[in-house]
Amino acid sequence: MNIRVFIFLLSIFVFQNDLMAVLSIDIDSGNIQPVNVAVLGLQSDPRIQSVVANDLNGSGLFKVTNAYHENLTLDSKPNFDVWQKHDINFLLVCDVSSNSRNIQIKYRVWNVFTKRHVVGKVIEIDAEKWRQMSHIVADQIYEASTNDEGYFNTRILYLSESGPFDKRVGRLAIMDYDGENHEYITSTKYMILTPRISSDNKKIMYMSYAEKVPKVFIFDREKNRHKPIADFDGMTSAPRFGFDTNIALLALSKDGSTNIYKFDINNFVKKQLTDNKYINTSPSYSPDNKFIVFNSDRGGSPQLYVMRNDGSDQKRISFGFGRYLNPVWSPKGDYIAFIKLLNGTFYIGIMRPNGSDEKILASAYLIESPSWSPNGRLLVFSTTNRKGVDNVKKSRLYMVDITGKYHKSIKTPGDAADPMWSSRVGLQE
Repeated sequence: MNIRVFIFLLSIFVFQNDLMAVLSIDIDSGNIQPVNVAVLGLQSDPRIQSVVANDLNGSGLFKVTNAYHENLTLDSKPNFDVWQKHDINFLLVCDVSSNSRNIQIKYRVWNVFTKRHVVGKVIEIDAEKWRQMSHIVADQIYEASTNDEGYFNTRILYLSESGPFDKRVGRLAIMDYDGENHEYITSTKYMILTPRISSDNKKIMYMSYAEKVPKVFIFDREKNRHKPIADFDGMTSAPRFGFDTNIALLALSKDGSTNIYKFDINNFVKKQLTDNKYINTSPSYSPDNKFIVFNSDRGGSPQLYVMRNDGSDQKRISFGFGRYLNPVWSPKGDYIAFIKLLNGTFYIGIMRPNGSDEKILASAYLIESPSWSPNGRLLVFSTTNRKGVDNVKKSRLYMVDITGKYHKSIKTPGDAADPMWSSRVGLQE
């Protein structure tokens, strides 16, 4: 079905800097009083109303409330004094209409404290995309109150695992950030590891045991085609797209050492970036593609290092206790996430690109594969528990914010590992 989409801006942000500072959530503080949001006009479509409320309430930043009601249209102005008395901070006014093919929503967001109109839009999309539409509306509230990009209209790629724990098989799966709209991409015939999605959401790289030597494959989602990423002599692993989707990184294991390579996805021209006898792996680009963080045991234990994108100026940045693994650069460039192993416990943490301000966000028996939300303020990761009374281990997905105060599990049909957060989903996807 061809998607017919039109979206136009009815108004733009009208706040001056001083007004924006009056009511804005500091999502880095860790001590947040949820902002009260009232939603009007979605009663005609309870599905959309439920998703918007779940997005906002589930973020830990908002509380959707029905403490007061006013009969408003998109063209009328709220009675701000009364809304303020009921401690409502933001007001979302909507009008929904639909037929068998399309659904349209018109909405306005008001800042009750400043008595100002924030933004208004009209979106029309295929009726089957109603959930995505709901996430977009919730993102508008998020952006109006945090001055940051929303993350509700995103997806999470991960491995759906099954089988005995020492003989796991995994297939690629993708779902909305909240676990809905779940779909499988590959079968369970071969073991798959470390799936990575490009910033335009069009390609997926992963490590597969489909051939005699484990190799990195690339899946073109538009062409529905899988193929080896390049003709490397050895085992390739730890793939990662750059923020420029034409450039990617991977680790090549050969002759007893593992080194990092950069290559062009279009013509497969490759360049070796590290060249030593140690294990150099898990590379991740900075947002401007000028630097790369990676993991190396050249100092005697796995630690984090940063180098320029041509492999020069390699410097160690982790100096705390324990082993540091799986570094991932934030989309904002302000932090590097990592996994730490110390005294038999795994931790997920963040540090500045120079290694300063290390902060632990969560711990578990086993933590793997941190991945940033597009706005660089949350991380999704997988955990594995100890064997229980049924002698079974289970792997699950969780998210945590950069303050470490907000934790949330993500539902999946079965065991889940190696998650990666997508960029925001376009209306045509």
